[in-house]
Amino acid sequence: MAFLRLFLYGNYSYPFPGADGRAGIVEDSGMNMADIGPYLKKHTEALVKDVGIEAACEITGKSKATLGRYYSDNPDHADRFVPVDAVARLEAVATYPHVTSALADLKNITLSYDERNSQRSRTGGVNSDVIALSQRFAMLMTEYQ
Repeated sequence: MAFLRLFLYGNYSYPFPGADGRAGIVEDSGMNMADIGPYLKKHTEALVKDVGIEAACEITGKSKATLGRYYSDNPDHADRFVPVDAVARLEAVATYPHVTSALADLKNITLSYDERNSQRSRTGGVNSDVIALSQRFAMLMTEYQ
């Protein structure tokens, strides 16, 4: 019945359930709302610094001050977060999808970061695959640290 009201009237408020049927991010992540903001801001800062502040300004069309507010821990900027379109543009040129992985982590989702679908061709061979796996593991350990 709730779906029917939503479909017909469009104003029925119903929380969207997670994979386990429960609603809300806080219960699934083990984090409370006060911890989520600083966590996302930390990963936003990592993303901007990965790309470089000047390049991030050009890519997003935002000023240095605006980008700085997105990852500032100042209480005045606690409710400011980077827009999702800016995240997509920055992560397209970054070495790692920092914010996407943080969001996935909040929902206990595992992402598989795979560069095999990129534009460059694979030369193949066991040695190159072992090197690629080692590099991915190093990236994982860097993020974990």
